[in-house]
Amino acid sequence: MKILGAGLSRTGTLSLATALEQLGFSTIHWVPERLRDVMMGTNDNPDFRRYDDVEAVTDLPAALFYRELLEAYPDAKC
Repeated sequence: MKILGAGLSRTGTLSLATALEQLGFSTIHWVPERLRDVMMGTNDNPDFRRYDDVEAVTDLPAALFYRELLEAYPDAKC
């Protein structure tokens, strides 16, 4: 992951995702399955490197875990 759109829903995250896609970035927007175990509390020691296959992530649930994701991807822009 190179870009983390840490905005909450209804703050332009879909527009950001669309713009990033148009610029050629592989982007995912609002994919709760990627962090479901963290949100449900079923993983006591989660690995936040779950976005190695994409260049940009926007919206929830990633925005809720932006600190952890920036630690996992220290070169990412937020």
